[in-house]
Amino acid sequence: MKPPEIVVVGFVQHQEVHTPVAKFCYTGGAAYAAACALRTYGVSVGLVTRIGDDLTEKVLDEFPEEGISRIAGGKTARMVLCYADTRFRTHPTGSLVPGVASQLHPGDIPEAWVKHATAFHIATMPPVMQEDWVSTIRKYRPDALISVDTGLSFLRHASGMHTFLNLAARCSLVFLNRYEYAMLAEYESNLPELIVKLDRDGAELHRQGRILCKVPAPEITPVDVTNAGDVLAGAYLAGILQGTPAPEALRAACITATRFTGKSAPERFDLL
Repeated sequence: MKPPEIVVVGFVQHQEVHTPVAKFCYTGGAAYAAACALRTYGVSVGLVTRIGDDLTEKVLDEFPEEGISRIAGGKTARMVLCYADTRFRTHPTGSLVPGVASQLHPGDIPEAWVKHATAFHIATMPPVMQEDWVSTIRKYRPDALISVDTGLSFLRHASGMHTFLNLAARCSLVFLNRYEYAMLAEYESNLPELIVKLDRDGAELHRQGRILCKVPAPEITPVDVTNAGDVLAGAYLAGILQGTPAPEALRAACITATRFTGKSAPERFDLL
């Protein structure tokens, strides 16, 4: 089988989302959301993840099985998120039990994918895990496009911040939300190209400490914003891989991510 154009690495998880008006339970996760967005745009994508045999839904059937490790007797990652504001203006509280995803490592990726994929996206996970992936890919593919996303909770610890800054400097592109960018802004001169996700205010493209463009997000009444930033990342990468100029790719990605927030599970992953 021909290797995918882009490989997405990260968690697929059970998600339980609480808002002031509803509760949603569905299969999600940062890697799954980004991979779904890429697939929606017609990009060939391989998903590298670890799940337990408790994930019985068929949601992963559309991705090549070579990258999906199903661990017998294992537990799939489980995330619980609670939003206090119906407009999602505040950061949610929550918890993650990683299950078998905590054992995800570079040995899980098929060798042909490492050698022949055009790009790699390392979705949100602990920086020490991301560092292993970036180091392994760079060893074999020094010129490959590598993008990485992060999580606010990881950057709040000095060790996580230090590790992330070191690995991000070896990447081609970094995705951050507004809160993460506020923590990393002073180090921007040492970072590669940045996409700063601004929720309802759209997104910005930064390069060498300058804002190259800012695009707005369409107005919408959100239903569930979980994984919207991951969808934006996947949609933007799809545009770049298809040769779309960066400002246009970012504008389309904002539209896709905003549309995603207006849907509830499971229809929300039918992105277009």
